[in-house]
Amino acid sequence: MVVSCVLQLGNLQEKALDEDALKPKNPKLERIKHTMVNLSSSMPRAYVTHSPKEKRIIDYVDDFQRTFREIYPQRRPLILLPENECGVRLEDP
Repeated sequence: MVVSCVLQLGNLQEKALDEDALKPKNPKLERIKHTMVNLSSSMPRAYVTHSPKEKRIIDYVDDFQRTFREIYPQRRPLILLPENECGVRLEDP
């Protein structure tokens, strides 16, 4: 029994992997891809677009981040507007 298993394992061939298969997977990016492909049509409009008021807030936050980078270039960038599963930047309530 053991000999037959070893012979079967010896007959296996190597499978060529492409570059994407070798890269580590990012779970957040995988969820975003899945959501955009499979669920984007059933999502509420607020999940995939911004209102004019939200766009204005995003502009203020972007300006603040730009100023922060100029004043403190040695510090890590701030994460003030992360993306949701649809790839849209969120605003804090």
